[in-house]
Amino acid sequence: MPAYIVPLVGFSIGVLFSWAAGEELTRAAGSLGATRSLAVVVLFSFLIFGPMSGYFLAYATDWSFAYLLDGRHLPSAVMLVAVLLNIAVVPLGFAVGAAQVRRRRLMALLPLGVVPLALAAVVVGVLARRLSLYGTYTQVHRGGSAEPLPGSPVGQAVLWFLLCLLAGIAWTTRELRLFSLASRRG
Repeated sequence: MPAYIVPLVGFSIGVLFSWAAGEELTRAAGSLGATRSLAVVVLFSFLIFGPMSGYFLAYATDWSFAYLLDGRHLPSAVMLVAVLLNIAVVPLGFAVGAAQVRRRRLMALLPLGVVPLALAAVVVGVLARRLSLYGTYTQVHRGGSAEPLPGSPVGQAVLWFLLCLLAGIAWTTRELRLFSLASRRG
């Protein structure tokens, strides 16, 4: 996934998870840290979202930055900070959404989740031509020697990780809904 949109998408996923955990969040006494839902969201972030973003930063750095930055000149600390930010952004979106859920302002979740996704779509639209290529920074800037993304190793990774991400979101949302139903029963 392109590095520029990962935090936006992650925040929206966190907001979705807060909606899914709504019943538990409104019934839970005390801090957000005491909920089972937060633990599930953190696990999702560490086990699915973080590794997905880290893969592209580590193995397709130039593509991940849409060939705007040369990955060879980026310090590894920048990559580490980016992965840690990506891991933190899902629970952050969850916490922001949970605050609205606890105040029973569910309609406030809609712009919290949709606006970051819309911004991500605009960024992808602007960078679509660059993101449709697979190569190095130098190949793309010299022109002609980069290959199309579909069928390339990165193209296959994008497809695979997108499927894994969607499955992870679906499973996590289901589990959060089950927690909410269990908290309703008692």
